[in-house]
Amino acid sequence: ASDGGSTVLRSAFPFDTYLMRDVVPGVDLLRAGRLDADYARVVSAFNWIQFHDKYRQVFQALREMIASDYRYCLIDSRTGFNDVSGVCTMLMAEKLVLVFTPNRQSLTGVLDLIRRATKYRRQSDDLRPLIPFPLPSRIDEARPILGTRTRPELTKKPSVLLVVGVNGVGKTTTIGKHARKYK
Repeated sequence: ASDGGSTVLRSAFPFDTYLMRDVVPGVDLLRAGRLDADYARVVSAFNWIQFHDKYRQVFQALREMIASDYRYCLIDSRTGFNDVSGVCTMLMAEKLVLVFTPNRQSLTGVLDLIRRATKYRRQSDDLRPLIPFPLPSRIDEARPILGTRTRPELTKKPSVLLVVGVNGVGKTTTIGKHARKYK
């Protein structure tokens, strides 16, 4: 993809159709797709593994395209054992921000995702390091020690940050807060 793959991708796919510019001043949002009545059916039926096997270079080209246009890229992804979360956690991210609530189920899920994502990255031909940052969310005052952890340092620009977590832990809210900080 480094031989102009991002240029080819940009000319072949109408990204501007899905790009919402300045949803907040200085922050663009790339929608997940055409959110019509068939969206959920089409996404769940899409064979990501077959697509990856046939068009592996598309993911690198997409990363390069995003990096050429933006200093930072925050990706909001659900966790779990589905192909979309695998694309986001294993193929796109450089820094993996895992939002979790301070309970055993959420923490176990985050640790499992870190193991799977780092194992994949070590075994792949992708030389970029994958750095996980567990980020506790919805912390009550009974657990003040969890609130003292630091945010990831984004010294290299562009940085691609992936924010993942189980449903309802506050990923989208966290992305908004971090987007304001890093803009």
